[in-house]
Order: sequence, then structure tokens, then C-alpha cells
Amino acid sequence: MEIERKYLIYDLPQSVLEHEAHEISQGYISNEPVVRIRRNDDRYILTIKSSGMIERIEVEKELSPEEYGELSTMVKGNLIEKTRYKVPFLDYTLEIDVFHGIYEGLIYGEVEFPSLEEAESFIPPEYFGEDVSERPEFFNSALSTMDETEIPEFIKKNMNHVESSFPAFMIKRYSINDMACFIEDEEIRTAVASYGSELGEKGRFILKLIGAPEAVEVLVEAETEKICKDFHERFYQILKRNKYTM
Repeated sequence: MEIERKYLIYDLPQSVLEHEAHEISQGYISNEPVVRIRRNDDRYILTIKSSGMIERIEVEKELSPEEYGELSTMVKGNLIEKTRYKVPFLDYTLEIDVFHGIYEGLIYGEVEFPSLEEAESFIPPEYFGEDVSERPEFFNSALSTMDETEIPEFIKKNMNHVESSFPAFMIKRYSINDMACFIEDEEIRTAVASYGSELGEKGRFILKLIGAPEAVEVLVEAETEKICKDFHERFYQILKRNKYTM
């Protein structure tokens, strides 16, 4: 079983490039179900995945170079090439995929979890952007089916997710365990209004509700990164104090 969340990364920290890296090339024999072959450095792997979003059945089998070569003739669509960096973060290993070739400019951050509960409560590092775990158009298998002429516009549209007139911005997603109460919570409403008033013309505090799994995505725009961090921390403490999140 694979339990994974996927994020876009708009601005990759240089420190990521100092970590363990692997060169990956992969193609798809089928998309329903997903049947993928991958070369990971000098390893060759056949993977079959069930349908699903965050949680999917996954079966892998090592291939010989000869078997990989034979199956390569069955690949449909675009070949996907990327460098994968493995970055330790808390109890997890972040997998940062920097795409090459026709997908140059696309960067994903992926995290695997031992349980769905951990996946739903995970708070990503600050440089992770929009959570696209439940958007199938961002699956690698979907990328492989895209017309090459459409790829540049897809990357431009999604990798410039936030166009801010303010010097700094920061997006974070917080899992919510009781959305009904959260929506009606007067303290939350007051806090959002108060934060917006404090930032005034020098920033914005925007809250977006997300379902399945239930969460809120919070965008803070301000004059400095420190101000953004401070407002996120204040909001997180309210969520934690009222037991909306762990």
C-alpha cells in the first residue's frame, strides 16, 4: 500500500541540492491501472498501482536491463525524466523531484506515510506550496499523456501559483478534524478579521477551506518572511488550543 501526499514547490532551497540524489527515467505502459517502468540510476523497476488519490495499492518488481528494454517498446506517451533528492524532515524522508526535458520547470515534493492518519495530520516544510495530492492532472501518469505543445502552458500556469504584489508570501495547509465546528467558531472568525486588519495595506491573510481530507489552506502576504511566519504561528496556536489539529 502506498500512502503519499504531493506538493508543488515554487522556490527550491539550494540546500536541497546538497542531499542524496538519484536520476530517474520512467514511462507508462498503461494508465488504468497504472503500469510503469522506471530506471532509477542502475536499478530497473516495474510498478503497478491501483486507482485512488492519497492511498493506493502499489506492487513493485525488480527488472533485469533486458526485461526493461523489452518493456520499453510498450511505453505510451511521453518519457518523464527527473532528479530525485531525498531530504530528511522530522520522521520522514521528503522526495523532491526536479523535472527535466519537456517538463523543465516543474518541481514536486512528495512524502510517504505509514498510515492515512499521519498523512492527514502532516504539516509540510515552509517551502512546500500547494497540496495537489487529490488533483489527478498532477500524477506522473497524467503528465505522460499530455500533448507536448500543452506542457509549457501547464507549467507556467501552475508554477506561478501565487502572484503577489507584496515582498513575501507563505502558504500552509492545516488539517482540521471538525470542520463543522471550525466554520462556526467565533474565535477563528475574529482572528481572521483581526489579522487582516493588522496587516492592513501592507499584506493579506487569506483562508481557504478544503475537503476530503478536511483542511484549511492559509496564505499570508506581508513585508517580510518573518511577519508571515509570525501570523502562521499565531493561527496555528489557535487551532491547536481548540483541538482542531494536532
